[in-house]
Amino acid sequence: MVAYAKELKAKDGTPSIYGFDFAAPFRDKIPEDMLPKKLLVDTGATIPDYHSNFGFFFVSDAFKKLVEEFDGDQHQFSPVEIVQQSGVPYSKSDVYIFNCRQILNTVDDTSKTLRFQPSSNPQPGDPSPFLMTSGSPFRMFKDKIGDAGLWRELRSLYLPFASEAFWHEAKARNLTGMMRLTDFDEV
Repeated sequence: MVAYAKELKAKDGTPSIYGFDFAAPFRDKIPEDMLPKKLLVDTGATIPDYHSNFGFFFVSDAFKKLVEEFDGDQHQFSPVEIVQQSGVPYSKSDVYIFNCRQILNTVDDTSKTLRFQPSSNPQPGDPSPFLMTSGSPFRMFKDKIGDAGLWRELRSLYLPFASEAFWHEAKARNLTGMMRLTDFDEV
C-alpha cells in the first residue's frame, strides 16, 4: 500500500496518486479463473450469510440480494460450491465469493480518533491513509456515501464499510456473520 497518497481527479473521476490509480486492483473484477470454485468445510459446519476467510468474503444469496438492492451490479459475485469433508454438498442455498468494488472517499479528516499515516513529503490538501482501531468512532460524510450500501474506503481499502441504512436492513433481515470493527457517525 502506498504510504502517502495524493488524490487527483482523472477525467473519468477515478482517484489516483501521482497519475496512478492505486485503487484499481480493488475496483476491478477478479478474473474468474483466479477464484476458488469449491470450498471444503467441516461436516456439520454452519456458514453465516457473510464470512471472511483467507482474504475472501463468502456471502449467501440473501446477502447478495440485499447488496444488489443497494448497489445494483456495482460488485462482483462469483458462485462457489460448498462441500463438507464427508463429500456431501453443503445444504445451504447458493454461496458466492463477494468482491466489494465500490471505492469512496468518505472519511472526515477532522475525526480525532483516526491515526493517519505520516507522510515524508506532505503537500497541502493531500489525503493521507489512516489506521482504524477497534471501537474508536469517527465521522464519515453522509453526502459522500450517498445511497451506497457497501464500499471500500479510499484510504483504508482492506475491508468493506457498510452504511447505516445497509447495516440496519441486514439486521432486520437477520443476516448473520456481519460485525462492526468500529463505529462511525454519518454526518
